[in-house]
Formats: sequence, C-alpha cells, structure tokens
Amino acid sequence: MRTFSLFAAVLTAALLTASAVGAADDPIVVQTDKGSVRGSVTNGVRAFLGIPFAAPPVGPLRFNAPKPAAPWTGVRDATQAAAECPQTGSSTQNTTEDCLYLNVWAPLNAAKTPVLVFIYGGGFTQGNGAAYDGTWLAATGKVIVVTMNYRNGIFGFYANRALGNATGNYGLEDQQAALHWVQRNIGSFGGEPRNVTLGGESAGAVSTCANLASPGSGGFVRAIVESGPCAAPLPTLGSVEDKHAPIAAQLGCTGSDAQVVACLRSSDLTVQKLLAVQQTLPRGTFSPSVEGADVPVQPRTYLGRVPLLLGGNNLEAGYLILPNPPANAAAYQTALAQAYGPQADAIAAHYPLARYQSAGLALSAVETDSAPVPTISICSDVSSWRLTRASGGYPIYAYEFNDPGAYAFTGAPGAVHTAELPYLFQNWNNVAPPAGQGLTPASQTLSTTMIGYWTNFIKNGDPNGPGLPTWPPFRLDTDVIQLAPRAVATGIDVGAEHQCPFWNSLGRSL
Repeated sequence: MRTFSLFAAVLTAALLTASAVGAADDPIVVQTDKGSVRGSVTNGVRAFLGIPFAAPPVGPLRFNAPKPAAPWTGVRDATQAAAECPQTGSSTQNTTEDCLYLNVWAPLNAAKTPVLVFIYGGGFTQGNGAAYDGTWLAATGKVIVVTMNYRNGIFGFYANRALGNATGNYGLEDQQAALHWVQRNIGSFGGEPRNVTLGGESAGAVSTCANLASPGSGGFVRAIVESGPCAAPLPTLGSVEDKHAPIAAQLGCTGSDAQVVACLRSSDLTVQKLLAVQQTLPRGTFSPSVEGADVPVQPRTYLGRVPLLLGGNNLEAGYLILPNPPANAAAYQTALAQAYGPQADAIAAHYPLARYQSAGLALSAVETDSAPVPTISICSDVSSWRLTRASGGYPIYAYEFNDPGAYAFTGAPGAVHTAELPYLFQNWNNVAPPAGQGLTPASQTLSTTMIGYWTNFIKNGDPNGPGLPTWPPFRLDTDVIQLAPRAVATGIDVGAEHQCPFWNSLGRSL
C-alpha cells in the first residue's frame, strides 16, 4: 500500500510538472493539485507563501489528524504569508485555528532541483514557517526551501484518552501532511520529489527525529538535525496522557468521554480559553510522544537509516540561563542543588566557578553539557553521533557551531541555542539590514561556508565540495567539524571538551 501511494504521489507530481511546463511563460503562476497559485520574485528566487496544505483544523478536526485542503478556482494569491498557528508569547496573536499553510522558495531556473523541508523550533509552543525566509538559501545554494506551519502547544500535542485514536501528535501529523504535499506538488515548482531532505532546529530537530521513526511520514531521503539530538528519549504516550489528564477539567470539559470530546471541539471553547490554560502549565508539557501509532519506537532506534547532518551549539543553554543568571557563588550553588539534587556538590567541584567569567556562564556550561536534556545537551549530540556510527548504517556528519560573535543576535554571549539560524536564514530574527545589523565580515564568511555544507548535503547526502574544508563522516571521536570564523576544521573531541565522561559517571548518559 505504501509503495502504491508513493507511486501515485510521484505520478501526480509528474503530471503537475507537465502542466507547469505548459505555463512556463508565467513562472510565478504554478498549478498545484488543489488549484493555481501566483507568487513573486526576489533576487532570482520565486516565493509562494501561504499555500494551504490541509483543511483548517476546526470543529471536528480540532485535536484530530489533518484532512485534505479544499480545492479552489482561479489563481490564488501566494504573496503574503498566512497567520501563525495559535500560540502563547506572540506579538501578533492569531485567534483562528485556520493556520495550516506552507511556503516555497524556488530558484527561477529550478528543474529537478533538490528540496529542503525545514521545520521551525520554539519548544513546541511557538514559531511559524514564514519566519525562516528561504530566499537566501535558495539563491545561494540553488535548492528549493519549503517551510510550514504546524499546530503548537495544546492545539498540537494534547493527549486525552477520550479522544480515542487521536494520539496527541497532531502537530507531527501536520508536518507529515506537508511532506505528502511536497511529494504531490514540488515538481510543479521545479523540485525533485525523490530528492527531499527533512530538517529542523530545536523542536523542529526533535520533530525531524520523530519523523524518522514514524510510519506515517516519508518522502525524504536524508535529514538535518540542529540542536535537538535523536538520541534523546521522547515521553511515552501513556505518560503524556497521565500528565495531561487534569487539563480537560481545567478547560471546563467534564462528564462522559463523549461529553468531554464534544466540549473540547466546541466553538464555545475558544482559542483564548485554550491558550489561557496552556499558560498555566509548566514548560515542556507539550511535545511529541512515542509508543502510539504515530511514533511506535524511540527515534534513536532509527539512527543510521538515512544520512544525517547533526550537531549543536557550543553554549546551547546560555539562551535560557544568561538572560536571568545566578548573581554569585551562593546563587550558583542553589541553582545546581535545585536542578541536580544530591549530585550538585560533585558538579560544582567539576565546574568550579573560578574557571568562568561569571556564575551565569558556569551554569550555562553545566546545562549545555549535561544529559539527557533533549534540546540543549551537547552530550546528547555525542550520543547521537556514536549510536549512528555503531549502527553501521548511513553516515552521520557531526558539527559544533562556535562563533563567539553570534551573541549579537541572541542577546547572550557565545554560540547559544538558535545562534546558527541567521547563518542559514538571513532574515531570521530580523538579522538582515535594514531591520538588523547583519553578520560581521568574518561571520558572513562562515555563513557562506555553512550554506555550502548544508546545500551540498541537501543535494547528495555529503556536505563536502570544492573550496570547503574537508568534513569527514563521524568515525573517530575527533571527526566533528568546528564551525567558527577562520577556524573551520575537525580535530576536537567534543565529548571530552564537554565533559561527557563525567556526566556518564553520574548516570546521565543516553
């Protein structure tokens, strides 16, 4: 059945490509399987924004798998991004759940061009696809970039046994619906549906790992994982259902299973009410789960099944710690005690405050190195590299991003979580002029190198290419490329540098 479905998708893509060739006189009008779209052109790249890939997840489709989008007549405007999915902490709060749209950036001369489908981060509670403008990557690397919105937070990852077959991975299923859309349609934009790379950062990286192990996913042949290592375990569906059990009552939904489901999907339970309850819940309440139909096994068991480019940033946890750091030695010790309990004294001895410029940097180093913390632990990256190597399967290319000048865009000194994004997506976080100051010359050179590596990998599964320092697959512990200005090279044992043997001795290995 899956073989037939893939054949049908490729056949549909071929037919759509034929219709697109017929309309070659107007390259910004493209025929999709639901109707035509009109985009725009910037710097030799066609942009098509706000294309629906699934039906609005409202009414009976709330807390349910995505369903196909409705077709339309005429030519749909695709020059404006769609609203983000409802989320907390947004300055442009969307109060409608009609948000399942994607974006395509394709070079004007694209023909059987490799494709990157990139999933945004945001802790599974925030983010939107349009924030990752693919123009620069498409123009420089000659690839097609696709981003999508997926349901965040309570809308995307709420698990309740009353919902029956729904497993709480709706946001993950949205990502898969976008991947299936790519298989059906990307040929019309000049893309090659048989050469798709799935990638993401932070929550998007964790999502990429989950998709590796999901039978409902597919259509990609390699993966890029930035700051969200596949070795880190996901919670089980049962444990998530137990954790989420009180939420229905908090939403005002009680009674029989049928009454609870009717309440959860009622228009009386507004977006505002759902987000108000979400804001009362701890960080990390919502994420993909395993051992359900969507993701039957931990993603780590699928390492080696496809080529991987995977790594993290030198001071990942600084993103969380440095905006509100411990003020002194006593506060540092208190923070360690709260996070690590009886192991705090051993950790303080191994990470003495005298070694660091501040208590905030010391605690950032601790939190960056320790495991298992899925989105910020370097030692989880190391475990992912080693597990892939041990699998004997496809290669993994390991990296550590370490541009100390990246702090200009994150507000924290050093290469913290998300710091690599402006090097790949120029407009991320308003880095590019006129909104931002742009990369320094040295950082711009590093960005060019990184785009070369990333797009080579997207094209053929190997980041190496002319003019780039050699990046070997991870065979030795020192086969980790250091992405730093004027210092791109291998030779550092990142596991030793980040004290992974120490953390293993505390029973925190993966």
